[in-house]
Amino acid sequence: MLYMKQLSICHALATLLLFYHVVNVLQVSRPVEPYASKTSALCKFYVCAHFTLLILGYVRLNHLKGEMETTTLACGIGYITFSLVVMGTFLDGRSCACPLEVIRCVLLFILDGYIFHLGMPGSQIVGPGLLITFAKVAYALSLTGALVECLRGIRVIDDRMKAN
Repeated sequence: MLYMKQLSICHALATLLLFYHVVNVLQVSRPVEPYASKTSALCKFYVCAHFTLLILGYVRLNHLKGEMETTTLACGIGYITFSLVVMGTFLDGRSCACPLEVIRCVLLFILDGYIFHLGMPGSQIVGPGLLITFAKVAYALSLTGALVECLRGIRVIDDRMKAN
């Protein structure tokens, strides 16, 4: 019974907070500048392709969640969440996007080697071999591209420092 009282109190607080935020919405004045993403079409395609791979991974995790260990499932969910954050940095055009992409790609290979064992016989996460090979190649190419972009960014900063 105590649990139900706590639950109803939590619902009441959540409703009050929601009402508070709805009432305190800022008034928008004219002219309103529409949000125009400065992200290139290639970057949007890249994010969509990796998002598709993430969706496939999520579907596989969801399908096997009853058979997996809790740590494996938690690592998969954490990786998907981190990947979504990195994709958001790409779409926002943030300067930290490339280093985060390097971390994300390296993290996939580390998780694959120690936890997921993608495509290995006897693994919990087994899928079509061609798809898993494609995903690993895509991540290897992404890692290479992100590393090159990070190094290019370091060189540009270095050239600016020499000019001053």
